[in-house]
Amino acid sequence: MRILKALILGAALCAMAIPSFGALTNCGTVTLDTLLSGGANQTGCQVTDKMFTNFSYTGSIAASLINVSFQSNGPVPAGASIAFQPTSGSWTAASISWTTAIDAAVCANCQFLAVLDQIGGPPTPNSNAGTFTHTPGGVVNVNGSAPGTLSGQANIAPGVVSIATNFTQTGGTTLQSVQSTFSQFDASIPEPTSFALMGIGLIGLGLLRRKLS
Repeated sequence: MRILKALILGAALCAMAIPSFGALTNCGTVTLDTLLSGGANQTGCQVTDKMFTNFSYTGSIAASLINVSFQSNGPVPAGASIAFQPTSGSWTAASISWTTAIDAAVCANCQFLAVLDQIGGPPTPNSNAGTFTHTPGGVVNVNGSAPGTLSGQANIAPGVVSIATNFTQTGGTTLQSVQSTFSQFDASIPEPTSFALMGIGLIGLGLLRRKLS
């Protein structure tokens, strides 16, 4: 009987330690004009705890020929990616903007940590270039002249739960894909560094107490 009670108690403690995640709502792959003009995604769409809204676009390829794909790169609070890619051909000029927000109903204490921006347009190296502006977050310049500059990261200050993103492509270049990956953390879960510092502090207090006694 005692063993059974111990097992039940252990299972309960494990359940409490595992974070609860909301059901995944996959945005799927839609065309950009669907997000711009209405339809099933007229208010944007959601994947994990990410809500994507406020889309706007101008460019050398029709919005109906640009696929928008959304992907979760792990459970909350790992984040999600959004990518834009023409069904054929490539851009020579483009401006895309959207808003990414964290759904507090899914992750009440989540905050943005960073955004990794990437462009693609083989062959590499090439002259593809563009600028991502995250508000808040800052400016990320990307350029295909060398593999190391095909991507760049914007670090986000603590407390941010909504980011407005704008991508502007330098005219005259050719571009085949644009992607931003939003990473985040749960402020209610102490980081490993915090655990380590707390452990060191407890050890120090223990040694001090031993010395005094």
